[in-house]
Amino acid sequence: MNINHQALLLTILVICIIIPSVKYRARGGKFQFDDDPDVMEQEILRLIPLGSSIEKAKEIMENNGFQCEYFENDSFVRVRDDPNGRPRVRQTLYENVCHLYCDISKGLIVQRRWQASIVHERGVVSRTLEVFAGLIDYIKDLDWTQTDVDRAIIATIQ
Repeated sequence: MNINHQALLLTILVICIIIPSVKYRARGGKFQFDDDPDVMEQEILRLIPLGSSIEKAKEIMENNGFQCEYFENDSFVRVRDDPNGRPRVRQTLYENVCHLYCDISKGLIVQRRWQASIVHERGVVSRTLEVFAGLIDYIKDLDWTQTDVDRAIIATIQ
């Protein structure tokens, strides 16, 4: 291999390493928000992998504009649309879990709301469960607490 080929290979290698790094830095470790809760869950896991400290998870979420609060031995519901598109049909109740609940609303005219519960065991992230439901926005306007919302949803699945 002559020097020109080596220089070309080195240039290609450097470009392949630098461009993804620059792209990530340009995003600044920020979330790309998505209306699909499964996509958003993966986006959260991209920045907060399992095994991370819950304190670091809180810092990352708050740096992305979320307001977060710790809950110990709490219950919440994971809500998903069914595969046929019917809203909020698949609901899973989680009881007696320690989690970081984070909430953010974005938008000027039409507001979107994202809620995430990041479950931890002894301060270590063990799973991320994205909770997203339009019902929450309506109830929140009635000044219900998150506990009131959870109880209302739990009552519908029991």
